[in-house]
Amino acid sequence: MKVKLTLVRPGGATADLALTTEPTTPIADIARELANADPTHTGALFNAGALTLRIHNGATGSSRVVDPNSVLADAGIASGAMVSLAPVSEQSQSAGSAAATLLVVSGPDKGQTFSIA
Repeated sequence: MKVKLTLVRPGGATADLALTTEPTTPIADIARELANADPTHTGALFNAGALTLRIHNGATGSSRVVDPNSVLADAGIASGAMVSLAPVSEQSQSAGSAAATLLVVSGPDKGQTFSIA
């Protein structure tokens, strides 16, 4: 599976990437490899332990932290996505107490999730 991403680094600098991996690759593995391969990685984020990805929505300015145990095919990350690295601890903080989560799989909101109470 090949996915074109924009990596948003701490401080706001970006880098366009082409990610080639199996659709069953866990998000935590992808985040770890992005951190290890980025020559500009610095700061506490990379020393925080386990990492995951945050997906940014450029249209709304919102973002969501992806479950590090989910696989690429199920994470809602598509070509053109803007992502950044995030500590796994942020995923549990953003999970909330929703009864269910709706993941949009096609259309203009593809990749976005909505909490359903």
